[in-house]
Amino acid sequence: MLERTVFAHPEFKREAQRFVLFKVDASAPPTDDLIRLVQKYDPSTNGQLPLPTVLFINSKGVELLALRVVGVRSLEDFLEKMQQVS
Repeated sequence: MLERTVFAHPEFKREAQRFVLFKVDASAPPTDDLIRLVQKYDPSTNGQLPLPTVLFINSKGVELLALRVVGVRSLEDFLEKMQQVS
């Protein structure tokens, strides 16, 4: 859903050039590495996050918690959050 409504939009693509984007295929069985990574950013989840979840992680590996997106959001919501990252 987000791929069609947000991520494919030219405004999102333009703003996203400032970021390194990673996508996790949630339809594939989770690997141990993926479970450890998810637990690093949200230990309460036992290696699972609600879908979709978008994390903003700075260059030091620290998540910008105030910017986390859970659930389907509008293009405007994503752009607003992305623009808060300097």
